Amino acid sequence: EAGDAILLTPPEIAAPFTSHYTGTAAIYLPPAAGDEMAALAEPHSRLFLAIGDAKAGQAQGLARDWLNANGFYADHKWVEGLELLTYGLLPAPSLPITQTTNSGAVWDDRIELTGYDLPVKAWQPGDIVPLTLFWQASQALPADYSVFVHLVGPDGQIVAQTDSGPAGGSRPTGSWQPGEAIVDRHGLSLPAEIASGEYQIRVGLYLPSTGGRLPVVGPAGKQLGDSMALSRLTVCGEGAACVAFTGDSLTRGDNSTGSIGFAGFLSQELGWQPVRCVWFHISEAI
Repeated sequence: EAGDAILLTPPEIAAPFTSHYTGTAAIYLPPAAGDEMAALAEPHSRLFLAIGDAKAGQAQGLARDWLNANGFYADHKWVEGLELLTYGLLPAPSLPITQTTNSGAVWDDRIELTGYDLPVKAWQPGDIVPLTLFWQASQALPADYSVFVHLVGPDGQIVAQTDSGPAGGSRPTGSWQPGEAIVDRHGLSLPAEIASGEYQIRVGLYLPSTGGRLPVVGPAGKQLGDSMALSRLTVCGEGAACVAFTGDSLTRGDNSTGSIGFAGFLSQELGWQPVRCVWFHISEAI
């Protein structure tokens, strides 16, 4: 898609890869420094890190470390012998990201989700939604837990998800120090066939070896089960339009049908908070 890039490591796989690749994404070799990686990523909204077989050469670690710290890990799969990791990217002016919504939910009496950041906009099929979670443990943790992020439709079915250790696996929970602030980025890849409408994001923790989920308690002491509902997000497919309303300005999506949806409002205390999308038709006379 437009805005995509592929980063190849080790460099030895570049020649065989480019001789078979017929797509339009920009192709790069791993840079030597973090500022070079930032400049490489700046024009792109999605980056695929392709890691070749160890027999081909030494994989470059800088790119993966930089992406785990600055990108939004969305997917992992194997394609014809290549390990392919997908990351969503934000433009440099959007970084660094700060906690815009408070949470206070606690998993297993010791892991607090202090808050999160989720941009409110009219998301489209194929987008990678950037969700940043802010964690803090009250004590040393006995195991390395994974984080799941689910996007749930009105019928309760999961339509998109990501599962990984915190920060793309680079900050395992067993390494957290009590009181340390952990920034954990996740990218939710919206399917191409996802329908327009409102969806709920749910977050939880589980032990990979057993699949057992940790119980979570809300900030008011309410038992929430094994996951917590975060913000809702609105998806606007082709031919639809959404408006993000701040009270004094409008941010509009593509409008080819004359439909408008209000996607959110701005709260000074909590930051952007989504509200239920309301669809209506604009009169030809307006």
